[in-house]
Order: sequence, then C-alpha cells, then structure tokens
Amino acid sequence: MDRLKEKYAQEGIRRSVDAVLLVHEHNHPHILLLQLGASFFKLPGGRLRPGEDEEAGLLRKLSRSLAPESDTVPKNQKLLAVPLFEVYDHVVRYGPVISAIPQVLSRYAFRLVGPVQSGAPSSTQEQTQAEIAEEQLEIVPIPQHHGGPPPGAPAEQPGESFAFDFEDD
Repeated sequence: MDRLKEKYAQEGIRRSVDAVLLVHEHNHPHILLLQLGASFFKLPGGRLRPGEDEEAGLLRKLSRSLAPESDTVPKNQKLLAVPLFEVYDHVVRYGPVISAIPQVLSRYAFRLVGPVQSGAPSSTQEQTQAEIAEEQLEIVPIPQHHGGPPPGAPAEQPGESFAFDFEDD
C-alpha cells in the first residue's frame, strides 16, 4: 500500500484510454475486441504514461497491440470482431463496460455513404471496408425525441444507413 501511495504522489491519478473500433461485417456493425486467454475480453488501449495526452497514448497503444512489428500473434491473444447484438446485455461474458457499448452507440446514427457490396464483388466493387475513407462515414447524434434527423443534418444520401437503438419503450 505504501508503494501505491508513493507512486500516486509522484505521478498523480492513473489514467487510461480504450478505443471502441467498429467494423462493418456481414451487413452488421461489429466491435473489435482483444480476447486474452479463454474468457477475458478487453478493448484495445491501456494505461497512459505520466504527462501523455489521450490521443498520443491511444495511438501508441493501438500501434503496439493492433500493428505489431512481427507477423506472429501471441498465443494467449486474439483479435475478434464481435457483433453488437452479441455484446448487448451479456455482462457476465464481456463485463459491464463492453456490454454497455451498444447503448452508448445508440445515441448516434452511423451512415455508410460509400459503395455497398451486394453479392459477388465486381471490378467496380473491389473497395473493401478497410479502404473506406474517413469522409465516407458520417456520425450524427440522434435527437432525444428519436423522431427524425437532427436539425441541420444532411438529407438522405445513397448508401447504407443503420442506427442502433436498444431502448425498451
């Protein structure tokens, strides 16, 4: 306990950062999770160094865990894309923070404006989800009344739209 008090006096409060990374697989959003061992799941991220800002710390953690220098993956670690419907309300398996992510995401509308693949990919549809530019994904807050687009939101555009709403009304 004395060691913890001494470390707190030197560094201050311990800060951490986690990333919620969404991927679009099989026409449904998935969350990227790290599986450690047989039954422990966590978001990519970790503790920040003293004096390090959140963005720099997150980039450091993501580059270390998701883009390792070698081509091997640790035996006790897997990178999984878990569908949102699987994560929702499974506190025992994923923990309270990860299982609450679909509820937090339900406050936003995600509109994928890029090309949507249907059926077998053709020469014009060779763009993968990893190549979709940041400008092609719009994230718009959903108004509290859930009755239409927020004021000032762009008109419907061609592409695929999906929103997450897990509230029990």
